[in-house]
Amino acid sequence: FYIDTEHPSAASMVKAYFREGEKPVEITTNVTTVDEYVLGNGKFTKVDLVKIDVETFECDVLMGMKAVMERDHPDIICEVLPDEGLDYRNANRKAIHSIISEAGYSSYWISDHGLVREDAIEGHFPLSNYLFTKSFKEKEKGNLEMQTSNYE
Repeated sequence: FYIDTEHPSAASMVKAYFREGEKPVEITTNVTTVDEYVLGNGKFTKVDLVKIDVETFECDVLMGMKAVMERDHPDIICEVLPDEGLDYRNANRKAIHSIISEAGYSSYWISDHGLVREDAIEGHFPLSNYLFTKSFKEKEKGNLEMQTSNYE
């Protein structure tokens, strides 16, 4: 785990996340997967919503929650950063799209005008969150309708 002590809100599991001139400090910590935590402790009967904001470590989180995704089909809100000319971010976006597509999820960019369906994850700035879901079905004229409501 790396953290910039001058900007403690900037942290990542990936050292390459930091820009030139930033001086991240390495911190050793224990990690686990969502599957291990949720399925291994017996306290969770269903996961409805997951928020992911892990600064380019999204694929690892998604890979570590495949069983929960299969069992519960949770909606996932995930920050996906634009590439800003960084090849690893472009590759990361493509890998995220592959994982969620294989799991049967659709991706929607959460824009300031609402949800925008995207077939490829672009990564937008400054609004960089996406909704990955199986809960919407597309109707005529691009309108979305909730199939089920997990939040009533």
